Amino acid sequence: METDLLPVERVQLREFLVNHFGQDELELLAFDLGVDYELFSYQNKQKLSLELVAYFERRNRLGCLLAEVIRRRPLNNLARLLEKVPACAPHTKIQIIVHASPEVTEEIEVFLEHLAQKHNLDREQLSLMATAQGSLHLLLNLPEAAANILQQLNNPSPDVTVELSLFTSLPERSQKVWRMVALEWPPLTVHNKVLPRISWQKAAEIFRLKEKDDLLRRLVAGDRFGAHGTRVSLAALSGYAQLLALTAVPDEKQAGYVEKLVQASDDLSESLIVLYSLIGAREEEVTIQSLLQYLLPSMTPVAEQAGIELDLNLAGELASSKQHIRCNLVLLGQSVGALVRHAVSRSGEIGRIQFSADLDEAELVIRVQDDGEPIPAELVDAVFEPQGQWSSVRVQDPARGGSSLSLHLVKMVIEQMEGKIWYEPVEGSGNMFCVSFPIVD
Repeated sequence: METDLLPVERVQLREFLVNHFGQDELELLAFDLGVDYELFSYQNKQKLSLELVAYFERRNRLGCLLAEVIRRRPLNNLARLLEKVPACAPHTKIQIIVHASPEVTEEIEVFLEHLAQKHNLDREQLSLMATAQGSLHLLLNLPEAAANILQQLNNPSPDVTVELSLFTSLPERSQKVWRMVALEWPPLTVHNKVLPRISWQKAAEIFRLKEKDDLLRRLVAGDRFGAHGTRVSLAALSGYAQLLALTAVPDEKQAGYVEKLVQASDDLSESLIVLYSLIGAREEEVTIQSLLQYLLPSMTPVAEQAGIELDLNLAGELASSKQHIRCNLVLLGQSVGALVRHAVSRSGEIGRIQFSADLDEAELVIRVQDDGEPIPAELVDAVFEPQGQWSSVRVQDPARGGSSLSLHLVKMVIEQMEGKIWYEPVEGSGNMFCVSFPIVD
């Protein structure tokens, strides 16, 4: 089936891209769709939009572009165009790490030719998205069928070790680093040789610094976590406290003041935690034994005060383990404590919470599970978003533990310490939040 869009419909698609996406968003869209936009000649988003539409139309893959645009901007009238173009064969991205001598890793094009020949693939299918030095990091975009073939990749020689991972299986932070590398340091071609422009280690460090810089800008800009947000929260605490003192008879209005006072206090706490994470949070190597000794004593009182039963499940000899993770003990304690308080707020009248810790390969994994109402499937993807669609399903009851840090802030703090956090549904009923940190050799 050939592309069958009328000229006016192509214009409609281009204008939608121009009016609803910024240039950086279009570049990111191109990356996620596996397009080397550096091949395009453009000075603005109008020209880039034109190039994108033409690129996919020439390859009879306009359905890929339309489907992704509709996914990112669902409130539009482009769905009818999707019915007029052929279904798009799925593509995927693969990370390849080559451990070899500098002489070998310089020959990127030779290596890609070798991959294509060895696995009977068309070299044109292996679209090089990004590269990084060190142990050579390559990011390829290719049809799903070709990706499945490459997953059977064996080391090409005794002197070369190759690691291969699907892009979607990489940690979220690694995916973000790759996007940054592709957008800001695309591969360089010199004398017909493809050369990386930055090392993977340097890119990861720059990304980490950018994250901290972004948090700092938010503090200065004055959003809810910022300097202005902190002043507003302090003013609210003072104002509502005075109104509460002047209210002679407890009534609904007084109860409302109390509720706002508690909310302002929570907001202030979040602002101060972000500030602390930026200006004094020192990470250090901590034994698992010391970490658990720090975490566990504060959890049981929170559960008991709310009438919730807390089950502790520590794998094997973990409680006395001398293995290390790298973290800021205070911030990690506040983050895990927040997960426990969220679990308390979700539990039933006679609820039960499970706290477990074990070793999964080379990582310490902490899990906090409740038996409350599961998070609706349509809200799972937004569970860590700043403005909490999740807050609409969270029980707001300070007597049952309340919530200190928001899930969004917990995620930011955990990732700042190079940890990972994710949500897992529980079969039947309940919710589970997991946190992991790599074991330090």
